[in-house]
Amino acid sequence: MEYAPTAPVAARKPGLRPLVAGGWLGAAIAIGAFSAALTLLLYRNPPSAVIVLGFLIVVVGSLWLAIVAYDTALAVAVVLLAAVRFEPAPTDVVFAVLIVVGFVTSRFRLGRVIPGAVLLVGAFLALNLVSAIAVSDASRAVSFFAITFYVACFGLWLAAYVTSVEIARRITRCYVAAAVVSAVVASLALQLPFPGHDLFTRIGRAEGLFKDPNVFGPFLVPAALVVM
Repeated sequence: MEYAPTAPVAARKPGLRPLVAGGWLGAAIAIGAFSAALTLLLYRNPPSAVIVLGFLIVVVGSLWLAIVAYDTALAVAVVLLAAVRFEPAPTDVVFAVLIVVGFVTSRFRLGRVIPGAVLLVGAFLALNLVSAIAVSDASRAVSFFAITFYVACFGLWLAAYVTSVEIARRITRCYVAAAVVSAVVASLALQLPFPGHDLFTRIGRAEGLFKDPNVFGPFLVPAALVVM
């Protein structure tokens, strides 16, 4: 028996086409605004040569890995969630590259996401831009909007990518493994004065490879719930 190929959601339901088109339009406007904001931020706050070089190495390496082995790049990005000493962190760069590569190679298709979610996220980003009309500190506003835009894209990408139990399990295992290793090393750093132990603690508290113990704790909570 032969089965006809499954058509995209927008193709099966013509009424959803305007919603998807609106989502794409909102995404295009948001990307343009984000690019302009990033340009302004880098113009007013030029980074050092070392930071630029390190950023380029991470971007090029992530791009190569995402093209050659997309799933492996995703696993690396999830493991790197355990290291957020500064922002944007290495994991943010890898995830951003994955989102772009996924979009170009059709691994990231908004058609897999509920149209209502796409519209809500697009509307939320648009309202963020409207609220920035009378900001007193443009650089700070650009910084916060860049974070909001990235997290919004990340949420849509993750929802579109996790389409099977196998993918969900792979991500969960990488996250739990990174959390367990980070927790063990940070706990040992509190008790044993091994070389470099001060990198994992602050004021007598474990912080792992984060910039604050209060950020390290929330990172461990999802992994603890999964293990429980």
